[in-house]
Amino acid sequence: MNEYFMESEREAARLHLKDDVGEAEKQIKAAGLLSVADNAVILDVGTGVGVCSQAAVNVFGSSKKTGCVISLDRSFTRVIFSKSQIRTTVKRRIRRSRLCADAFMLPVKDNSVDFIVCRFLLEYLPDYMAVIRECKRVLKPGGILSIGDLDCNCLIHYPISELMEKQLLQISSVLTRLKLWDPFMGRKLYAAFCRAGMVNNTVTVCAHHVFAGRFPDNHLQNWRYKLEAVKRLAVQHRLTLGFSIEKFAASFIALLKNNQRFSYTPLIIVVGRKKHD
Repeated sequence: MNEYFMESEREAARLHLKDDVGEAEKQIKAAGLLSVADNAVILDVGTGVGVCSQAAVNVFGSSKKTGCVISLDRSFTRVIFSKSQIRTTVKRRIRRSRLCADAFMLPVKDNSVDFIVCRFLLEYLPDYMAVIRECKRVLKPGGILSIGDLDCNCLIHYPISELMEKQLLQISSVLTRLKLWDPFMGRKLYAAFCRAGMVNNTVTVCAHHVFAGRFPDNHLQNWRYKLEAVKRLAVQHRLTLGFSIEKFAASFIALLKNNQRFSYTPLIIVVGRKKHD
């Protein structure tokens, strides 16, 4: 099982800070969820706190179709948390299922799933191709795979001092070298779909975050959690930086609070289908 360096007892709470079911609904609609036939099986890989599962329930349920939404995460805590977050008024039409399992070994039969959504997962997995191949395995011929991930994740801020930008890039480079995180995962998705043999692949690029001036409190807290994860690695002597992570963290939070600062993160979503035999 691949290490998830963000893992902590508060990870579900951190992910919950970023909830945006409305955006997830727009994205899975654009990916073609409503084109899926009645009695569909919909799989949310790396569900986290269930944002995409909730979006799938809302979107597919509103279409009057029946189906099953499966929320899968390797963390039992997050699977249980997602259960508490899912709200539905279409329970009779949309069945819910939850699986605590690893994305590298999906406990799902071959050719059994109509639609798979996976967001913000592959950036933490060095062997991301194995997950894409596993998703393809369980898809029905003609089934849809939608994967979204960030590009230049956490890196775009202005104004930022030359020193702070250098330190931010150094942290990013070390995490990438340790195979714990890839801030440029988004740009790699299209080629990955092609290598996996997915067809009719399309790409959508949109802004995941755009913060001009005041930085929202929930996202500020999210950054504090991220910096705490980096500090844990430094305490474990796994992260050698050559500068104080404590001082960097304090300075970086001060930057985010600067009302003249602009920050944004692009989201790249690739959608493809499993080829018919």
